[in-house]
Amino acid sequence: MNWTLSGSNCSGSNCRLPIAKKAINDLINNNSSLVNWGFSSFHVKDFTPITENNSSNVISKVNAVKALGGTPTPAIYYQLLRYFQGLTPTYVASANSYYGNWSTRVKAPSPIDYRCQKNFIIVISDGESNAGLNTSERSGDSLFAGLPTGSLSLPDYAKRAYTGDFKTAGVDKEGGSYQDPNFSLQNIITYTIGFSKGAAGAAQNLKQAADAAGGEYYSAEDSTALVDSLQKALGSIAAMSRAGTPPAYTSDDNQTPGEPISVKYSSSNWGSEVFSYGLNATGEINLSSKKPVSYTTGTGRNIWFKSKTSGKTVSLKTTNTNDVASTFGVTNPEATNLIKWLQGTTVSGKRTPVMMGDVINSNISVTQTPNKLFSVGSNGGTIHVFKRDSSGYKETFVYMPSLTLRQKDKATIGQVIPKLMEESYGKGKNEHRYLVDGGSFYRGITGDSAGTDFHLVVGSTGRGGAGIYALDMAQIAQTGGNADSVLYDFTNGANTSASGGNADLANLGYTVGTPVIAKVNDGGAEKWITIIASGYYSTKINQTNSGDATGTPTLYLLNMKTGQKWQNMNAKDGKGLSSPTVVDIDNDGFADYVYAGDLKGDLYRFDLSKAGSGSGVTRVFKGNSNKPITSAPAIFHKDGQLMVVFGTGSLLTEDDNTDKQQQSFYGIVDDLNVSVDQDIKEEHLVTQRIIKEDGSGNRILSSDDIGDKKGWKIDLSSGTGERVVYQPMVSGHTVYFTTQIVNPPASDKLCDVASGGGYLMSVDAQTGGHPKADNSHFAATAGSKDYFAGLKTSGTPSAVSSQLSVRLNQNGVNGYGQLVAGRMDKTRSLDKDPWYATGQQGSDKEGMYDGQSSIIVETENGPLVIQTELPKYKSSGGLSRRLSWRTII
Repeated sequence: MNWTLSGSNCSGSNCRLPIAKKAINDLINNNSSLVNWGFSSFHVKDFTPITENNSSNVISKVNAVKALGGTPTPAIYYQLLRYFQGLTPTYVASANSYYGNWSTRVKAPSPIDYRCQKNFIIVISDGESNAGLNTSERSGDSLFAGLPTGSLSLPDYAKRAYTGDFKTAGVDKEGGSYQDPNFSLQNIITYTIGFSKGAAGAAQNLKQAADAAGGEYYSAEDSTALVDSLQKALGSIAAMSRAGTPPAYTSDDNQTPGEPISVKYSSSNWGSEVFSYGLNATGEINLSSKKPVSYTTGTGRNIWFKSKTSGKTVSLKTTNTNDVASTFGVTNPEATNLIKWLQGTTVSGKRTPVMMGDVINSNISVTQTPNKLFSVGSNGGTIHVFKRDSSGYKETFVYMPSLTLRQKDKATIGQVIPKLMEESYGKGKNEHRYLVDGGSFYRGITGDSAGTDFHLVVGSTGRGGAGIYALDMAQIAQTGGNADSVLYDFTNGANTSASGGNADLANLGYTVGTPVIAKVNDGGAEKWITIIASGYYSTKINQTNSGDATGTPTLYLLNMKTGQKWQNMNAKDGKGLSSPTVVDIDNDGFADYVYAGDLKGDLYRFDLSKAGSGSGVTRVFKGNSNKPITSAPAIFHKDGQLMVVFGTGSLLTEDDNTDKQQQSFYGIVDDLNVSVDQDIKEEHLVTQRIIKEDGSGNRILSSDDIGDKKGWKIDLSSGTGERVVYQPMVSGHTVYFTTQIVNPPASDKLCDVASGGGYLMSVDAQTGGHPKADNSHFAATAGSKDYFAGLKTSGTPSAVSSQLSVRLNQNGVNGYGQLVAGRMDKTRSLDKDPWYATGQQGSDKEGMYDGQSSIIVETENGPLVIQTELPKYKSSGGLSRRLSWRTII
């Protein structure tokens, strides 16, 4: 990173240079190891090349700058662009009278050393440029040839720096080609800061430059604003290419989709930015209405945790330090600092606190209560609940499932949290941790059989450990959150809840899946339960367990509100259990079956009507341990039977990164009349083949007839480790899913870390073959009738989402009978069914949607949006409302 600083920041009685110096000093000191620093004022002698561990040298140069007057911004900015190209400096004729001859400066090698390196320039100026540059100053430079040379040409050069390639040949320090297709462009992103009062012309020119260069413009009229602008610029730089969890939509009491909620994270501080957008009159996102959430810091922050001493939920701000020390595994003095740090207060010798840890896999659960709420888990070891008020969303409640057991650290989540305070966190041996990284599921209902309402979120800690929790969102909406807001928080073993419930979770492992709240028929009575799969590696988490190291695959059925055990259903010869998909086959609101796979590659059907009978578990598909199932399946109807679609592959352990076993994607026809193990195998299926892949990575599939086979399969690419780790999505007559290709580093090379990619796939749901022309599909070009079965993504893709919300019936199921997160209201007629944009997507056999839609995935390099055509909705219940995600970047 290189700074440019105008030397005219001090004129008359309005001297801003000392303020600028202090702001830069503070920023570099607080972020000394985040980037490699360099510096340049508008004077030849103040140039400092970018090198490692250069922060103290840059600070000394900044402090030595003197104000001289004049602002030849384009000329000096261009000299920095020559520096990034490794070119010799040229004579700056327009600036020489002020700042000397830059051609006398010794040539410095280009600071672009790695093909995956990101490069930035931050320009701070207090006025409009008063000088341009000469054409002769571009001697020997073809990259910037032909551009204007006037005093307001900064946007032209900034844009070319952003779109141009600074390394068109050769290899980097690791021996990798600068034309590596994963990192084929080495460019520069420019941020600008206008530090002045009323300099409208300067502001416009600087803003145009930032807009053209992929950066941002910040305005600062005083010292506070300047410091804030610098920190925002650096935060934005650090957050580059960090995909967050897909957005979710709030809704009003009439279930009309409202504000999109989005989360992005940064690995620079392992923190997240959470914000909401408004919508314009047509339902599209209004980018200008972006509003970050707010937090309360200090002792007023409402943080709760599960105490090791009492086993109860207690407040961080009122409990004693002995309790904190015991729960978090620290000394009493350390406990005091930990409390302050978690409350957002800076602690000497510790890294800057973040208000919310990074959100990578946890989804946003939106609650339809009179007071709009949403919750999301973070790898800071916390679950956050935000509440809407007149000014926006504000954090109202934070909970830490602190006693959840982790195998990797042989500790609890609470005992790991102190490691997050250290300056070394996320580096070397103090590696980044996944703490609350699982899925969550919201269910709300009015007018249940007892005449009461409930609004609950159940979630898992995912890769954080063996843990599940339940929050009473209605109680949080009313009180702001307290000990009673946590209905239960269970880990591996025997558990009790605050309400006296008991759950035997001896097989609970890494619950990477998402729990589901559903209604079952319990002897003719309605019973609401939480359904959660046992996950993986339970016996490694609780070393007292015996037997298979992956744990008996168990489906836990718990009382929704108390966590009390209702039934456990075991698949005795399996290994672990993936996220469940719950099916209501007759749309009567009662869950009938649950489908889940295991690490042996087997797929199970759990018949909830037989829960507690010792039977009811049927192995539908017999796979093999080279093709583990770690993601939830999707379901749709086929000729009166159920088609279960799912992929194979794992990313649970470090060994998975190097596993190159060929994986597959399946569609299995389940005969519900068969209650014994069907053990459908691969030889019983039609194999669809990837018969072509063009130079852009677009795939063409075969379209063989399924005939009387038991289903279909698609073998993914061989020898690459391509796999499926996210739940598919059914839309119309098409199944969408993403694949991931992981290329772990062969050594400690920096650029190897970022390699990888995947595909966004679209296949015919009935046959697994190439999508039919009358189905939703990926158009080759706008208006084209050509379409593909797969599109290669730049960067590793996320799960599939859609811009269209899902139409649910009054029992909270989609047209395929899948139970979907959201609110149900028995008092509403069918024409007022709720609409949602989260959870599983689906439609009835005639198609639920009308016109165009967009299929969306997130990658490290930004969102991938694909326009698709969808069947028209043929029933009389109305059309789904349309919301665009095309502008969420």
